[in-house]
Amino acid sequence: MEGFDNIVNKVIRLKQYLEQNAHVILGTEAVKHFQQSFYDEGFTDGHLTKWKPSKRKDSNSLWYGFLYGARTPLPTSHPRRKGSKKK
Repeated sequence: MEGFDNIVNKVIRLKQYLEQNAHVILGTEAVKHFQQSFYDEGFTDGHLTKWKPSKRKDSNSLWYGFLYGARTPLPTSHPRRKGSKKK
């Protein structure tokens, strides 16, 4: 019965680990993976799949040079998303 008690204790410790620590570790790893996608400019699922280049980096685009969160108004030639309000 000593071997059975050892298995029961390991199952109890595993259950405690899953209830108390696993979700924190998994959440942290998920955030790291998400942030790494932006650093790599693509999704990684076995291998890196690059995103298409953004329009704000293309010098021929109307969005060239646009900075998110900037306080300057957009030029009138910029297309707007459907449903957005003019400021």
